[in-house]
Amino acid sequence: MKKSNVSELNLALFRQAMSDTKPTVVKFYNPTCHLCVGLSPIYDNLSTKYKDFNFAKFDVTQDSTARSISKVFKIEGVPEIYVIMKHYVKNIPYPEEDRVSQTSGYPKDYLIEHLDSILNDINGR
Repeated sequence: MKKSNVSELNLALFRQAMSDTKPTVVKFYNPTCHLCVGLSPIYDNLSTKYKDFNFAKFDVTQDSTARSISKVFKIEGVPEIYVIMKHYVKNIPYPEEDRVSQTSGYPKDYLIEHLDSILNDINGR
């Protein structure tokens, strides 16, 4: 069984995701961030369960273009998760108490609740 359906985004793939009609869940991350690394197993697991979404990750440190994209999305800390598609951008806000306490952040149930809500929002359009 495949453990992950998460693709790594570069600039071209990021642009493609922005114009796609299927929503893409994007995890903005830094490979040296322990919270980002800790989120990976949960994120990978969700990518195999939610077939209505594409799942991707975007390394905010890869180059100056990545840093520019991060500024456009107002990424001030990582990990940060957005759902993007043509004419739709939605942030799944990081639980601030977890960012402050440096715990795992983005609990699985929290992400499921938000992804379900976003699916309802998209399908109710």
